[in-house]
Amino acid sequence: MATLILQGIGAYIGGALLSAGGYLIDRALSSTKHIEGARLSSMRPMTAEEGAALPKVYGAVRLAGTLIWATRFEEVKSSHRSGAKGGPKVTNYSYVANFAIALAEGEISFVRRIWADGKEVDQSAINMRVYKGTASQLPDPLIEAKQGTGNAPAYRNTAYVVFERFPLEVHGNRVPQFQFEVVRAVGALAQNLKAVALIPGATEFGLSPSLVTCEPSHGETRGLNRNCLQSATDWQASLDELQSLCPRLEHVAIVVPWFGTDLRAAHCAVRPGVMDRKGYGESEEWRAGDIKRHEAHLLSRVNDCAAYGGTPSDRSVVEAIRSAKARGLKVTLYPFVMLDIKADNSLPDPYGGVRQAAYPWRGRITCHPAPYHQGSVNGTAAAAREVAAFLGTVDAGAFRVKGENVGYHGKADDWGYRRFILHLAHLAVCAGGVDAFLLGSELCSLTIIRDEDNRFPFVAGLCALAGDVRAVLGSSCTLTYGADWTEYFGHHPQDRSGDVYFHLDPLWAHPAIGAVGIDNYMPLSDWRDEDYSISGPDGFAAPCDLDALQGQIAGGEGFNWYYASDADRTSRRRTPITDGSGKPWVYRYKDIASWWKNAHFNRKAGIESAKPTEWRPMGKPLWFTEIGCPAVDKGPNQPNVFPDAKSSEGAFPYFSDRGRSDIAQNRFLRAHLEYWRSHGGAMLDTSRIYVWAWDTRPFPAFPLNRKLWSDGDHWMTGHWLNGRLSGVALDELIGAVLADFGVTRVDAEGADGFVSGFIVEEPTSARAVLEPLLAVFGVNAFEEGATLVFQSASRMHKQKPLIDGFVEPEDAGPVSRKLHEIMEQPARVEISYRDPMLDYQAAMVSAERLDGKGTENMALPGMLDAGQAKSLAENWMQGRRAARRTANFELPWKYAALKAGDRIRLDTTAPVKDYIITSIEDGATRRIEAKGLPRHVSYPNNAPLPASTEAGASAVFGRPSFHLCDLPMWPGAETPVAQLRVAAFARPWTGASIYASPEDTGFEPRTVVADRAAIGRLVDILPGGVSGRLLNSASLEVELHFGELRSTTLAQLFNGANSALLAAPDGHWEILQFLNAQEIAPDHWRLTGLLRGQCGTEREALQSREKGAVFILLDGAVLPAGLKARETGLALHWRVGASGQDLSDRYFSTVTATGGVRALEPLEPVHIRSRLHDNGDLHVSWIRRGRIDADSWLAVDIPLGEDREIYRIEIRNSGKLIRSVEVAQPEWTYPVAERLPDFASLSAPVDFRVAMISGTIGTGRFARMILS
Repeated sequence: MATLILQGIGAYIGGALLSAGGYLIDRALSSTKHIEGARLSSMRPMTAEEGAALPKVYGAVRLAGTLIWATRFEEVKSSHRSGAKGGPKVTNYSYVANFAIALAEGEISFVRRIWADGKEVDQSAINMRVYKGTASQLPDPLIEAKQGTGNAPAYRNTAYVVFERFPLEVHGNRVPQFQFEVVRAVGALAQNLKAVALIPGATEFGLSPSLVTCEPSHGETRGLNRNCLQSATDWQASLDELQSLCPRLEHVAIVVPWFGTDLRAAHCAVRPGVMDRKGYGESEEWRAGDIKRHEAHLLSRVNDCAAYGGTPSDRSVVEAIRSAKARGLKVTLYPFVMLDIKADNSLPDPYGGVRQAAYPWRGRITCHPAPYHQGSVNGTAAAAREVAAFLGTVDAGAFRVKGENVGYHGKADDWGYRRFILHLAHLAVCAGGVDAFLLGSELCSLTIIRDEDNRFPFVAGLCALAGDVRAVLGSSCTLTYGADWTEYFGHHPQDRSGDVYFHLDPLWAHPAIGAVGIDNYMPLSDWRDEDYSISGPDGFAAPCDLDALQGQIAGGEGFNWYYASDADRTSRRRTPITDGSGKPWVYRYKDIASWWKNAHFNRKAGIESAKPTEWRPMGKPLWFTEIGCPAVDKGPNQPNVFPDAKSSEGAFPYFSDRGRSDIAQNRFLRAHLEYWRSHGGAMLDTSRIYVWAWDTRPFPAFPLNRKLWSDGDHWMTGHWLNGRLSGVALDELIGAVLADFGVTRVDAEGADGFVSGFIVEEPTSARAVLEPLLAVFGVNAFEEGATLVFQSASRMHKQKPLIDGFVEPEDAGPVSRKLHEIMEQPARVEISYRDPMLDYQAAMVSAERLDGKGTENMALPGMLDAGQAKSLAENWMQGRRAARRTANFELPWKYAALKAGDRIRLDTTAPVKDYIITSIEDGATRRIEAKGLPRHVSYPNNAPLPASTEAGASAVFGRPSFHLCDLPMWPGAETPVAQLRVAAFARPWTGASIYASPEDTGFEPRTVVADRAAIGRLVDILPGGVSGRLLNSASLEVELHFGELRSTTLAQLFNGANSALLAAPDGHWEILQFLNAQEIAPDHWRLTGLLRGQCGTEREALQSREKGAVFILLDGAVLPAGLKARETGLALHWRVGASGQDLSDRYFSTVTATGGVRALEPLEPVHIRSRLHDNGDLHVSWIRRGRIDADSWLAVDIPLGEDREIYRIEIRNSGKLIRSVEVAQPEWTYPVAERLPDFASLSAPVDFRVAMISGTIGTGRFARMILS
């Protein structure tokens, strides 16, 4: 008896197999021993349980580990002196730990992210080693050092991590709860991938392996190329993951874009582009040769974002090449033209449109008008001139390599294509050379342009370039051109002439060219949704049928037939490819083998030339310089399209529902890699199949951080491998699970689906592991000989038999149908899963119908995206409803070929036509049991990405913005030296450390600022103001870099609340207060009710302030800088930087400043009064002020504040000092006998000035009055 064994799978594989937890299970599942099946559990905490089972990992999952080894905590003691000399000695204690955590059973690929107590860990800041669980791994050296040589286990076949001296302070001096994102690459694609195209993403420094920072605002530091916590830079994180996933990777093509500006070849300048001309204080200057940021092409903007990422800086390209080579990879340098043409342009369109298309493909650049359009110059000398203008006249001698820079001394305004290519060739020289170099790619509307002699001038230009680049790069570098898949094999003019030109043959045959490059985006399918019910003409059982896809690589569209029009495609009316001369391969772009092995003869009016072209059959190998497929429904139908809404080229594949489909990309690429491994031979270098594309922006920061990268949404259905190469196709997942149970005779190729990851956390049976997976994905399992076969229920057979001959029993009709009660069906089904795009949070989706009863839940320990889970729930519900209908019947032996799992059709008029055979019992007849199959209804995976997040954004520390403020004394201030204060701000903030030295070396620590100061700048001009009164009508506006302000009461204001510092033009600081604070825009505050010139800063208050003057809230974050008494008035070097970082210029800034003087400076006297005696003597009096505790209203007089009371009086005439005296009382008489000689007239005004004298620093501030 043959049975569909989905429900019996455990019995089939139960014999002597290893379970997922590493335990032997019984040979018979019918025994009394019960083993809990795999289920979705909440995120478990890390344990240290001896004998605990380890999970099995498939794809990417998040898990807690098991602590397997640890040492005692190590105490770290540090001491420092608090305060000035003689202050108490303070000792601080911190703790570090060494420990190892087991992650999973068996070998893994890598650990992507780590969380400690729920917060992601910066892996560049810890010392951690990952052991992948190989059978040959050696003991960790730290464990061996602690345990003794020969006593340390290697934990072979166990993936684990070792933390060395992990700091525990921020975790409460305990080992935190760790969780790990563990990735195990499962499947052929990652294992067999040997070459990829590396794209720099939307950043000008994305290729740089070393950190590049910028300062977009005061005190704010951002890592331009560090947006994750996995590694020190995005490049390192991305390349680490790529190499971990793809152990056989050999080649990377580093893509470097420059930007064209026009579809008309004669007007198209190709220049390096930048997203912003201004820049933001980058730590590394952006340059492309001698071109700096302000000279580069400024990229257009869409929705206030740059339309593209800018050209990578030259230095980053050089560093990327060197880094890739240091990793053991061979580098292909790939110059790439992108077209920056806005949607609202007014450029004449060579294709006859009102304006040029928005952000088009480089393959549209051509002559004007375009070939085969009315009025085209194609075939004339004018066309050749346009091509010459596009190429330019720059030669290799116009460049010079200076260290790591490429200089250019050619014609400044020549932005032709030659300059672009030759610049990058010389850049490769700077990097020490590259393994291969592309002369460009997909310029197919240029290569078909003909001159008046029917020659192809752009092809000739590429040949000339090939020779020039060969001279620059030498013979060890292979040169090629990445021809479009519609371009490489020849040009067939669409003018009904019958002409055929193998127009690229001069290039392919050129001695400098080492390989034929093809960007292979040829279609591999023609699937429509109606093919789910009526088998299509190409034998596909499903849209991503792996065998059928392979069959279309050298067959189907582009080989056997083509669609002559869009209408033909819609109606599936196919035209055979023939030529009437026995050489149909001439027109078959898929017949690569025939093109490669045959001589080529051009044709004029359909007549072959007697002489072949320059091409030498089988003379050079082929490379696929690009190959890829979008991860979208029916991607193999049209793999060359990309869903970019801003571009006129943006599109989805033919007949696609536009939903995400990772399996489409996976199967397309697997089909190619498997096919060419056996069919490539000497023709195709299979190590040079460059898959498009791997982004140097690491996953999942890209695509989730859409605040930084606006193209993140395109990832959902785009060509990116990031985030997908670490996932698992369902067929390979089933095979891997069963292989871990010891079952190898498995055929799961018919199981369609994809998961980001799958985990088996406990010892269990294979049945328990697979049953929920198969149910959710609608997969049936059955025996076929000794092989266990898995097949999606939705798959079509090439020939679905219509059963029309039954053995009719005597007591019943030929077919016994049964419709089970609807109330036996659930009204709601739920799938629980984990969402990898939400840090693997548990999630649930449901599908509902109005009838039915109850809820059925399936807990799947799989990692799914939300849209995929919703689609699976709907399909599961639909399948449950269809399975209500069952049929029993007997068939004659003419149906001997039928087997369990086959799909049949019973009656074309019944509500349910299609059934799947679940059981066959053979005797005189064949007794069949079958269940109904649902009609296909599409539930597209169109769910968007989760809300943009910066959760994994790295904290890149830089130099804080700070101000050293020498301030006067105020009530409560203890010592003058403490009035040299520091206010600091940074984003991100780790505290600010202050050091000082009288020299350029020997800096000693002075203090640490723990809190950020609220620092900002004036938004507008602030006129000078008077002090000593509340200015209700005055206001100032300030924009804060950090912090907030608040209003206060009048009583609190008079008690010192809401004090602030405002920088004066003379370098001093005004102290002011404000009563009211109102935020009128984000971080933009209006302050009213001002008290200006507080604490003796009247002079500063009178000065007008320009826009941008520094504002600092004077609160507890503004601390003493640590000046010592003996340093008062000395010029010291102050070094201020990010706490916890080294003292390098990357984190610290140095300024020279004196301090402690302003607090010792006596305040200027007030209330100067004069009286003229009868004898002509002038009597002047004033009132002194105190700088220390002089605000009390209780004392008879204010404290003196100085060693003795003494004043200096100056008399000036026209600014010139003519008399100076010192007095001990706040009064002085200017005798007439002295005044008359001084001024020659008693009626002359007297410029009178008086200041109190300090015994420490001398004369204080002068008060002045003109006495008349």
